[in-house]
This record gives sequence, structure tokens and C-alpha cells, in this order.
Amino acid sequence: MMRLSVPGKVMLSGEYGVLSGGLAALVPLPRYMLLEQLATQPDGDYPPVIDRGRQYFMNATENHEREHGVPHIAIERSAFDAPDPQGRMLKLGIGSSSAEAAGVLGLRLLCAGQRISGNEAAFLEDVLTLHSRVQDGRGSGADCAVAALGKPLLFSGGGGVSVELMKRGSDTVPLNLLWSGIPADSREFVAKYEFWARNDPEAPAQIRELREAAQYLGRAWFQADPAELFGLIDAHNAVMKEVSKNAGISYFMPVHTQLDAWARRHGGRCKPTGAGGGDMVLMAGELPLEQLPRLCIPLRVDEVFGLTTIASQLDAHADRLEAEAESESVSESETGSEAGSGSGDRGEG
Repeated sequence: MMRLSVPGKVMLSGEYGVLSGGLAALVPLPRYMLLEQLATQPDGDYPPVIDRGRQYFMNATENHEREHGVPHIAIERSAFDAPDPQGRMLKLGIGSSSAEAAGVLGLRLLCAGQRISGNEAAFLEDVLTLHSRVQDGRGSGADCAVAALGKPLLFSGGGGVSVELMKRGSDTVPLNLLWSGIPADSREFVAKYEFWARNDPEAPAQIRELREAAQYLGRAWFQADPAELFGLIDAHNAVMKEVSKNAGISYFMPVHTQLDAWARRHGGRCKPTGAGGGDMVLMAGELPLEQLPRLCIPLRVDEVFGLTTIASQLDAHADRLEAEAESESVSESETGSEAGSGSGDRGEG
């Protein structure tokens, strides 16, 4: 049975600005959702993304699935959840629905022996289309891009989609994700932001400021020294605070204020990540994070720039299939030659 792993993600910067065509910076996380082909449907209903993804038409899988059917799928997503103090499992906010969208289409391609390499743009378009249909057109699609491609990237949304791979830099400024312990649902926030952006006459000017701050900060990750990066984080946070206040979004919560004060005391910085008011919090700088009893995910350059991608998994499987087919072809050719040689000997006798 086929098995596919899809990384989680974090949006380092560009929250909300990306909805208006701004630049968002995202990296994949070394925490994987696992999708496995099953012979029969597992108990219960499929999650909405998986259900719609199994119905989504892909030309590349059509012939294989006409003969073998669309694969049934089991999902192992424990790396995308964490227990709260009461032991209840809560979403970490690292892109579970985007991982499902990329994973279900990627697994179908894997089962059909198809590749993505050289055709990443078409695969990303399919993942974006699927996710948009399930989300009723909400969101920028940035999360889907990092799930589908599995690489650190700069994503521009708005009227069109543009993806640029992030330059590999250094760990000059240590970056870590902390789980706030508070799950976030961004749908209400995004709706409020979009209403404000359409109706407040002062919104265009503030959105320009937000996009400018996101542009500078997005290109500074893994590139800038601590003083420069901290200044850009402060500028981005300041604009986001003004935007969130005017849009009626509770984007900055008490946990962010507390963690930012703690980080500054130790010479670092803190910022929310993504569109929600909780979920993951980014901590920047040489910080004694062992003092904080929270789930922590380091964002080291070697890891985030070297994670297993969907494309690499499909390529490896396609290479095996081609090698097996070539081996079988050689064996059949040799068998045929031996049979022909034998019959010729008997004819001479």
C-alpha cells in the first residue's frame, strides 16, 4: 500500500496583507501528516477536504483510477495536534486542511505512478482549487503552496498567485515556534478584515503600510542580523496592531503580550503567526525557552530547507516503477533469446 507524508507549515509574516496582494513568508515544519492507501474505506466519514479531494478530477490519474478506483485513505495526523492541560487534543494551527488537500491529491498521483517534478505549477493549481472549493473561496492559498511544494517560500496573493522560493540563509537569529495553547479559528477574523478592507475609506492606506512592512520582513528571514530583523518585526507588529484594531479583530491576545514582554526582557522578540488569534507564536532571538513549559518547534535552516517533499516521494516511487519495468523487460528479452537459441540447437540436431 502507498504512503505519503506531508509537512506542516508556519506563516512567518505577511498575515492579512497577503489577502490584499501582499507578500507572505512561509516555511514547512518537521511535523508530518501521514496518508496511507487502504483497500476499503475506514470507519466513519472522510473529513471534508479528503472527501472532496477523492472526487476531484485529475487527468493524470484518470486512466489508472478507471481500472483500479480512487484509493481509500487513512490519515495519521497526531503531529498536527497537542493536548491541553485537561488532556484534550487541540489543533496546533500548522496547516492541517492544507496538508489534507495536498496529501489527498498527492496520494492519488502516487498510487497512479505519476510524478510532480517539472509540473509543480499544475499540481499547486489543483491543490489551490480543491482547498478553495472546500473553504468557499476564503483565504489566500499561501498555506497550500508550502504544503504542496514543501519548501520555504514567498507567496503573493490577491488577484493572482505568485510563488518564489526563499533564499537559504543562516541561523544567525534563532527562530522557534511556541504553541500558545489557545486554538484559533481564522474564518471570522478573515471575514471581518475583508469587510473592513472593502468599506473603510482609510483601509487602502493602512493596507499599503501593511504590505510594505510585510515585503521588508518577508525577505529578511534567515538573512538579516538580529538588530535589523527585530526592527522589521516591530514595524510589522505595529502596523498589524493598528489594522486589527480598526478591523475589529482580536489578533493580539494577552498571551502574545506576555510572551513579547518576556522575549524583550531576554533580548528577543515575539510575534503571532497566521490569521488566527492563538495557535503558534514565533519567538526570535537567543532565548531561554526551557523556562517556558510549552510545546516548542525549532525552525533550523538545515531542517526547514531540507524536508521531504511530495514531489521527491512521487519521483522516488516512479523511479522504482521504471526500474522494475526495465528489469522485467530485460528478463523477458533474455528469456526469449534463450528460447530462440534452444530451438535453433534442436533444429540443427
